[in-house]
Amino acid sequence: MSKGSRDQNYLKKQNKTTKNIDISFIGGLHSDRLEISREIKRQAKLNGKSYYIKLYTGIWLFIKMIITGQLRIKDLDIISILPISYNKVIDITRKSKVVLDVQHPSQYGLTMRSIEAIESGCILLTTNKDLVNYSDIPKESYIILDREHPVFPNIINASTFKLSDSYSLKNFLKEVIFINEN
Repeated sequence: MSKGSRDQNYLKKQNKTTKNIDISFIGGLHSDRLEISREIKRQAKLNGKSYYIKLYTGIWLFIKMIITGQLRIKDLDIISILPISYNKVIDITRKSKVVLDVQHPSQYGLTMRSIEAIESGCILLTTNKDLVNYSDIPKESYIILDREHPVFPNIINASTFKLSDSYSLKNFLKEVIFINEN
């Protein structure tokens, strides 16, 4: 199968996917992700919105958090001790209207989740305030989330924005290793 036909099959599959998850988040458990995820889950349930939230952690941290009371019984539906496959992450992202992105407080720049979410036609709900510095990403494709007071957004439709080729792996590699195509 040629590269072009793989790309076309990917786009066809992506375009046929029904966006039936109002908000999703899949990521490792760190910093304030549990607290923010709890609040977004609570608000989603309160507003009758669908959600898929999974935070994964190792078995020992999971046990420690249960023993210390950091994890509650009602958290168990959003905690996983097994990582979720990349294919499952992409599938959930494609089906989501909004993708939550809770970056680590010391992290800057775009996350892979941000790029995948925007490219999949999702609205990005992110704690990453640095996103406003990317002038080529329209403000309609993301919402900055206040870490201290997270609010579930009122989203009716997913985004139609697609990233430019400047965010492609090919372009990234060209910049990193200074390839000149001229």
